[in-house]
Amino acid sequence: MTLFAGGFAIVLNFALEQLVRSEGASKESMYGIFISTALSLIFDPLFILVLNWHVAGAALAMVLANVGSAIYYVYFLETKSEHLRGFLKHFKISVRDQLEVYKIGVSELLQFSFLIVSTLLLNNYSIHYGENVVAGFGVALRIVQVPEFLSMGLFLGLIPLFAFNFASNNMARLKSTIKHAFAYIGGIAIVFVSLVFLFRGTILHFFSNDPSVLSMGTYILVAMLISALFNGFTGLFMSIFQATGQGVPTNIMAITQGVLFIPMIIVLHSVFGLHGVIWSMTITEVITSLMGVILFVIFSKKLKSTAGAGKGVVEVASV
Repeated sequence: MTLFAGGFAIVLNFALEQLVRSEGASKESMYGIFISTALSLIFDPLFILVLNWHVAGAALAMVLANVGSAIYYVYFLETKSEHLRGFLKHFKISVRDQLEVYKIGVSELLQFSFLIVSTLLLNNYSIHYGENVVAGFGVALRIVQVPEFLSMGLFLGLIPLFAFNFASNNMARLKSTIKHAFAYIGGIAIVFVSLVFLFRGTILHFFSNDPSVLSMGTYILVAMLISALFNGFTGLFMSIFQATGQGVPTNIMAITQGVLFIPMIIVLHSVFGLHGVIWSMTITEVITSLMGVILFVIFSKKLKSTAGAGKGVVEVASV
């Protein structure tokens, strides 16, 4: 109930943080995150341990931490922002601009909605094979989240740069940025996957000493590591499409990633049992990433034609 009542603060904080980041104010974005973290460290012990509000106290601490961070973001945007100073005076946005926002935002809505359904399906099927399978999935997913979060931090941070270069028609810099992003994300994935695969036994022992969990966790981890090789690229493709206003490719990838997993896990489970459940996420990720490659090739051709048209305009103007 506390989170439901204070949910507006979480949504507001997230929206404002994205707005600050979109302006390229990376330091200010981190300051807001630090404020939220610091307030959580203060309010959590106070509400849970001192006042004995237990779960309700933890929820209230989260809400207040988000409120504090949101206040900072509003202060920055209203008084110090380079482009949005005085934004509180403007409450209207044209229908055309709203549609531009919605065509990109819908993909995020679809992606997170399908993520919830996918998680429920995965848990529902894995629970039939025992607690060791559920525990194995939990351990493997936590491990592969490390490169996923590293890649996520990279491609989310690059969205403003992609958008700025595309909007200013600086295609050479945009292509260079995309090229370096692919190289870094590929490097993160390959290095991490290689290290974890080599030391998978030792790493899994940090989480559990149960032989059944370790055995199942090792098998699941291999499938998850293969998925991790493609996950960063999938996120990068979507970030590029979002930053450049490509609503159709963004929604295609979001729908592919979400919708494909549902029949994939159902069919593979009915045919291969537990093996199908374990590999369903990996196969879905590979197919989604390949779909991203196809859409990116189409987008690259569009960039070439745009760059060529811009060059022609410059040559005519110089004449």
